[in-house]
Amino acid sequence: MQGINCKRTPIALLTLLMLMWIAGGTQAQTPVSNRSIHQGIYFPPGYQAPGKATASILNWNIENFVDGYDDPYINNEREDKPPTEMKEKEALLIQVIKEKNPDILVLQEFETAKYLQALAEVHWKEQGYRYFAEAPSLNWFQNVVVMSKFPLGIMQSYGGLYTNVQGSSTREGQPETQALVNNRMWALDVFPNENLHFTLVAVHLKAGRTDRDIAMRKGQMDFLQGQFERWTKENKMVNILAMGDFNCTPDSEELALLTQAKKRSRLHDVLPRDAEGFTHSTSNPNRRIDHVLVNRRLLPRIREVYVARNLMRMDLMQKQSDHFPIWMEIDLN
Repeated sequence: MQGINCKRTPIALLTLLMLMWIAGGTQAQTPVSNRSIHQGIYFPPGYQAPGKATASILNWNIENFVDGYDDPYINNEREDKPPTEMKEKEALLIQVIKEKNPDILVLQEFETAKYLQALAEVHWKEQGYRYFAEAPSLNWFQNVVVMSKFPLGIMQSYGGLYTNVQGSSTREGQPETQALVNNRMWALDVFPNENLHFTLVAVHLKAGRTDRDIAMRKGQMDFLQGQFERWTKENKMVNILAMGDFNCTPDSEELALLTQAKKRSRLHDVLPRDAEGFTHSTSNPNRRIDHVLVNRRLLPRIREVYVARNLMRMDLMQKQSDHFPIWMEIDLN
């Protein structure tokens, strides 16, 4: 082969040829999308999109799930000195994830994503869980965490914002707002492949049935609905999946803020409204307060969604949590 004539070859071209030789033919990383809203976001090195038709997601309020270490910045007896039952709860969770192998796991009332990652490294190493996220509370042990086989993108944490508590006033007579539990809702982009990107909104809203509790949830829902309206204006192709413990029933005035919103940003409840959809409690299932809500663009991709009461024996399920988990399948193609 004829060599390169340095006298006739421009220096810029020589530089390019040298760089190509040094690179040894390595390929550039793949962007998750060519759309400007994803500019600068790439798939991790070596990531292979799943070669299957659907992705599975398991959502579960796992009830006061703490690790074996005391966080000195959190003052709570259960977190300071975990009860002996935690060993059994941990073993049951380990076994369920091994057997069911969901692509994404979303947990409420779980202490920290660091704990979940530690479990994955020891017990689920071969299952491919590489991506973890949370928006932890600064002073409480109940958090909403995610573990995923799919790369994750931009995360929006809402712990620092104040939401309305309609009809309630402070001691000084001022209209009340709250930021106590807003850390328990966040939004996170998920990138399974080049064909599907969706925004996962995971929540654990204010518990309780008093008028003030309802007002606090309505304030949280009002904020979320505003987010969904803005997202759908900015991106007509956005896929929204909201899931978790909403602490209100399907026919509640709080949930209606999302399910009866404007057509563009309206979310659709994809679980049954009868007894088959009850998620609480495991000892006496009589209502559904855990939900899976999707916008109209994502709706055709939902292949299956149900309350997963068969993950383990009922007596073990009752030991594990007061909530039943939810299993769903999403079309990836």
